[in-house]
Amino acid sequence: MSEEFDRDGLLWKRTGSGANQKRRFGQKKWTLVYVNLIGGSLHYYKDEEDEKPKGSIELTELVLNKDDTQGSSSKKFCFSLKNDQFDFLFASDEEQEWKDWTSAIEANMQKPSSPALKKEKRKTRAQALAFKAKKNMAVKMGTSAVGKKALRSNAPDEVKNLVSSIKHIVELSSKSKSKATEIEDAIFKIGIKCYFLVEDKKITVDDLLVADKPLRQALDLLSRCHDHAKFARSVNKDLLAQKFVEVNKLLMDASDKISALVQTQMKPRSVELVRTTIEYLGNPERLMQIFMDSALDEDLQELISAGEHYTQFHFYSDK
Repeated sequence: MSEEFDRDGLLWKRTGSGANQKRRFGQKKWTLVYVNLIGGSLHYYKDEEDEKPKGSIELTELVLNKDDTQGSSSKKFCFSLKNDQFDFLFASDEEQEWKDWTSAIEANMQKPSSPALKKEKRKTRAQALAFKAKKNMAVKMGTSAVGKKALRSNAPDEVKNLVSSIKHIVELSSKSKSKATEIEDAIFKIGIKCYFLVEDKKITVDDLLVADKPLRQALDLLSRCHDHAKFARSVNKDLLAQKFVEVNKLLMDASDKISALVQTQMKPRSVELVRTTIEYLGNPERLMQIFMDSALDEDLQELISAGEHYTQFHFYSDK
């Protein structure tokens, strides 16, 4: 019995693939499975904790088609294992991964079959791969309607309310719903990337708290600017302009700290997204325009209130 696998990893498998009759009449959808290639056998699992594989494929009985999409519109890097009775369709997210899998399977086609490994032999590797898949899917979630809804629902209320208020005020002031949505998407995308960097122990909660401090200071200063703009007997626009420059500096300080944390862990365009988003939100001229527009009074009040609730909310590290 083999105590090691020749290759393991996560692959997409189209449900209904296997027996031809099932594939022809069953519902065709993709599910992520954990796969072990051991000798001439391919064992796949629905869950890493499963004692036994959901299915085992004997390679000597099948033909490998390295480039078989079978009409799939959602998966690009597909391959199949088939004969007169069976037709298994798998897919990878990346081209290199697809090449590695098809090469490994091709090299093992004539090897004798091997039984599946016991759970304790494969568990550590499966957990690491499952986390990688979770992270990749979460990043994709940030750009989909369903994903954005899921991210919002799991964020603290103080964060959700602040982002919602920012989106609303951007839409009204810019008269552009697409710009407001773009800003909202950017904030959640940055947030989810930072979350998984913490989960992956690439950065710590304490690191994020350092970047969060100038953000809270900026929100507190905006609250005081709002009190002056709306309740002072005589509004001093020069003073407000000066304070908005200070707000901008604080926000850019937060941007620099976040960028410094993630620049080695994120793609350059994602790091740039941090800066461009904060630059837009902290532009002193834009802030003056918003604060002086009486038509935005109620909406600005909602934003300030959301900011005040956020500054009263505290993130805690595990220390």
